[in-house]
Amino acid sequence: MKISKSAVHWKARALPEIRFEDQQLTSFAGLVVFQPLFERLALKKQLAGCFAHLKVSPIFGHGAIVMLLIVHLLIGYRRLSDLRFYEDDPLVKRVLGLKRLPDVATVSRTLEGVDRQALRAQRELSRSIVLERLKRLAPARVTLDFDGSVLGTTRFAEGTAVGYNRKKKGQRSYYPLFCTVAQTGQVLDVWHRPGNVHDSNGARRFWHRADRTTRFFACRWKPKCWDRERRFLFIRTREPRQRKEPVQLRLFAPCEYGFQFKMILTNMSLSARKVLALHNGRGAQEGIFAELKSQTQMDYVPCKRLAANQTWLLAAIMAHNLNRKLQMSVEEPTRSTTEQRMPWWTFVRLGTRRMNLIQRAGRLTRPNGCLTLTMSANPAVQSELLHYLKALAA
Repeated sequence: MKISKSAVHWKARALPEIRFEDQQLTSFAGLVVFQPLFERLALKKQLAGCFAHLKVSPIFGHGAIVMLLIVHLLIGYRRLSDLRFYEDDPLVKRVLGLKRLPDVATVSRTLEGVDRQALRAQRELSRSIVLERLKRLAPARVTLDFDGSVLGTTRFAEGTAVGYNRKKKGQRSYYPLFCTVAQTGQVLDVWHRPGNVHDSNGARRFWHRADRTTRFFACRWKPKCWDRERRFLFIRTREPRQRKEPVQLRLFAPCEYGFQFKMILTNMSLSARKVLALHNGRGAQEGIFAELKSQTQMDYVPCKRLAANQTWLLAAIMAHNLNRKLQMSVEEPTRSTTEQRMPWWTFVRLGTRRMNLIQRAGRLTRPNGCLTLTMSANPAVQSELLHYLKALAA
């Protein structure tokens, strides 16, 4: 269909008059898809149970504050002080089951009251949400990846320490150890640690003379501090080396080859090729860390108290896991188990879901007493939103 220029272009010079009125407008209409998921999991009730042992009973409750942090991260905010920019949003309050949101000072004071028992209960709840889905999937084998990730901070927070950091030397940090599930891309558990620890204890290096192509050999070896032998795979690959120095375009630059070495410790009896493929697939965990830091603000240290920062970390993990669980609840797996043990779903990043679905303007009204959320008639948003709501209601 041909369209004239006059039907496309419009001369708009005058600025609109600005008014601020108390209306039932929301900037996060797509957040409604998480409401049935929260109700199915009884998330607010379970979070409240994590703090049932605390004698202090604030008006909002610790469980409601943690749930607020989860929603805070889902809709894309980072600092606790950003809460004031959406404290009047009606849909956020409705999803949280609150008539009003707490102020920043209330959130900070509540986080300071978290103790170790509450943290253990939150970790148990986070694990149960992940394991509940794994029980339904019933995979023949579950692949768990363990790795640490640096969470740096410029403030002197409790439990931080100066550790090895190539990018920001001397910076204080946490260095938690994560356990992620390869099949679902979720974080199963986390062990919070200061930044002055390392993943490994050090190991003797082995190498073997081989030819110019990819070669490997296997052996069983036991360091003195171990109680039994383990299988080691030693792999050498001949690959072209990247030239990082300045290149003179008029001259011929020959391709130089070098060797890349890998040593894999395994208790599996698979062939060397399959063990190498499995090892290479573990790099997907770095993608999970990247999404946790960039999409759910896991790298932000909001408070000086260790327990408060651990609660923030668990809220970031739960926000990530709930986003993955939402997609797994409405879609079928797109792949089966591969040699690399890749996730069974092609997951949509939380940032993409936020732009396409969550951060949508809407209005809450009650025509004839029926609560209604009205949004712009965008066909793509309408199709996506109704697809999620229909699947979650089934």
